[in-house]
Order: sequence, then structure tokens, then C-alpha cells
Amino acid sequence: MMAPLSWVNAFTTWRLDLPSTIVFLVLGFGYLVLLRRVKGWPVRDVLLFEFGVVLGLIAVNSSIEAYSRTLYWMHMIQHLMMIMVVPAFLILGRPLTLLARVGGQRVAGVLRGRTVAALTAPPVTLVFYAVVVVGTHLTAFLPAVRDNPGLRYLELVLYLLSGYLFFITMFNCEPIRWRLSYPLRLFLSFIGMVVDTVVGVILMMHNTDAFAISGMVPNDWGPAPLSDLRTGGAVMWVLGDGLMVLIAVYIIGAWISAPRDAGMGRWLEAARRQQFAEATGTQPETAPEHGEDSTIDDEEEANLAAYNAMLRRLAAGEHRRER
Repeated sequence: MMAPLSWVNAFTTWRLDLPSTIVFLVLGFGYLVLLRRVKGWPVRDVLLFEFGVVLGLIAVNSSIEAYSRTLYWMHMIQHLMMIMVVPAFLILGRPLTLLARVGGQRVAGVLRGRTVAALTAPPVTLVFYAVVVVGTHLTAFLPAVRDNPGLRYLELVLYLLSGYLFFITMFNCEPIRWRLSYPLRLFLSFIGMVVDTVVGVILMMHNTDAFAISGMVPNDWGPAPLSDLRTGGAVMWVLGDGLMVLIAVYIIGAWISAPRDAGMGRWLEAARRQQFAEATGTQPETAPEHGEDSTIDDEEEANLAAYNAMLRRLAAGEHRRER
């Protein structure tokens, strides 16, 4: 039985969870080991990734974990940290890019191969994310976790993995095959928001046996079980949607700062290239694949050369007509 939650207990209650701690420490130190073999890696990426590791350690060792089996709203905070906040910072640290930089073409080929493409396909990751959120909150999964503590690690893995796969294409910063347009990435964030909203509202409207859904250990000091369940639903709805909005704002900011037509997606850029080629009588430009060395200056130089060639042909035609 946990002691009543207070501000003091919230900051002083720590319980070392060895398996989860080992996993996060391996991630953090593994990243640093790879970093030693790469020169010029951005400090920003290192800080983002390691901050994600620290947040993961807090989520599984602090009062958030200690009270997550007694207070449903505290469980929901841990859930949002593990499925949204921690994966987001890990992805922004670009660990797969770092791994590809160290492993060379072989690792890069695997990351762009069919298996990784299938695992990170947006329809697959969206369904996986929705199934995890719904399946762990609107079924008897959490009561099963209460009765079988080993399932707790399955729960944490499902949260972390589903969040990581769902957001990896949304942040669009890793060398995988999927390169989604900004509108599609915003649409995915909206669908994720809908999932959190629907589950949160259903929990808020629940009016029967709360323990059959929440799986919390009874206590004699906290809120009534049904009130606790509804508060947890509100946390998922409000805080979950708030985090999705922040991700959408990040995508919009990247879209605004994207060079030229990059923000409109590959299909529009390909149409622009084709139209330019038809106007100049040259071969269509080939859009550089992710990971290839190319700069806007090189592309501008090629465009200028093609434009000058078109002007020369027009001038030659005018000269022949005058003669």
C-alpha cells in the first residue's frame, strides 16, 4: 500500500526498476559509443537523445512509476511520457542516422530496405499506435498487468515501440524509405489526436466498475475509483492532444522553413521539374534521394545552364528567320 501522494512524496519517492533502467542506460551509452566514431555530429542531436533517455529513466523509476498502479491519472502520465515524449526526443536525436554514418552503406541499405519500410509504413504504424492505445485502456489489459507484474514490461515496450514507429515518419529526420509530405504528416498527427481523444472521452464517460478497466490497486486515501478513472481519461484527452498539437506546430515550423517547393511533397516537386524540362527542352531533373550529397546551389546552377541553353536556341531561331 502506497503512502498518500503529496508534493513531498512526488519528488522524493524513487524505486529503482533494474530491467527498465538497464535498457535506457544501454541506449544512452550506446549512442555515445557510436558518437566517438563520428566527427562533427551536432551537439543538439546528442542533447535531444540523451534528454529522452533521462526522461525514460524518470518515467520508470520516480514517483510516476511508484504511483502508476495506485492512481490511474498517474498511470496516464507515464503512458504519455513513454508513448509520446520519450520517443519524440529519441527520434530527434537521429540515432538511426548516426548508426548509418558508422555502419556505412550496408547499414544504410538495411534502413532503406523492405523490412524497415514495412515496419515504418504509415498505415502500419498508425494502426499499431491505435491498437496499443485502445487495447491497453479499454480492455482488461491493465487488470491483467496488476495480477501478472511481468506484463508491465510488455506494456512499457508496447508504449515505447508504438510511439517510436508512429512518430519516426512524422518527424522525417531519419534515413528510412518513407519521406512524407508536410500535409500528410499533419494529417497523421490529427489522426493520432483523434485516437487519444476518443479513448479519453470513453474513459471520462465510464460509469460502471472502474477497477475492471483501470486495474489499479485499491487505496483508502486517494480519489474514488470512478473519479480517478475519469481524471485519467481527461489527462489522456487534454494532455495527449496538447502534445500532439506541439508536434503539429513543429511540423508546421519545419514546413515554413523548408526550401522552395520541398514542403509540397515529392509529387508536386516532380511536376515542377517536368514542366521546367518541357519548357527548356532538357531532360527532367532527378530529385536527389535522401542521404545523397546535393545542394540547392548545384541545382540552381543546373537550372541556370538549362535556361541559358533555351535562350540560345531561341536567339538562334530568331537569327535564322531574319536571314
